[in-house]
Amino acid sequence: MTLLKRRILKWIRNFKVELILTLKPKVGISGELENDRKLLVEKLSDRKIDSTASETSVKFTLVRNHTKAQGECFFSVDDEGKVDALEVVLRYPTEYPTFADDFQNLTDGMIYLEEAIRATFPEALEFDRSLSFSELRRLPESIGVLADNGLGTLSTRKGDIRLDFAGDTVTLYGKINADLRKLVQTIVAYYC
Repeated sequence: MTLLKRRILKWIRNFKVELILTLKPKVGISGELENDRKLLVEKLSDRKIDSTASETSVKFTLVRNHTKAQGECFFSVDDEGKVDALEVVLRYPTEYPTFADDFQNLTDGMIYLEEAIRATFPEALEFDRSLSFSELRRLPESIGVLADNGLGTLSTRKGDIRLDFAGDTVTLYGKINADLRKLVQTIVAYYC
């Protein structure tokens, strides 16, 4: 009954949460930083994604079905100044009443971004994905006994999904699908 009550309150109050999607190609990216940045900006522009290059990253704005998300592609550089890795971070705002639709838009945006990265870097065929969100106000009271004994994090796994609690932040690793959406929505309803 408590979970149902919390879900209804989140719905009525139009609770907002920001999901942070992180994508990392499983194979390292290599090349010259300036060339890779320029090529990525061009490929994003071809897909009608506004972007700007900074020193070691490319910032962009992704619009999917009236939701504007901010993202950044970070290049990791080795000692010689060559690119050796890439990480994409997308901050996606969601609202509780439209969470299912927002999550689908996030999934569509993720696929769209992965296609743009593959077009830029053909070696990036597969990605490691993680999804995180924070401001879990009720989490500390739920794992307070662990914190009282010096344990600041909690990690668990079920099937393809790995879940990490650390402070007020939840990070999920695995396939981003309907099962993961239900889990995220339940966590948001109960702990936020």
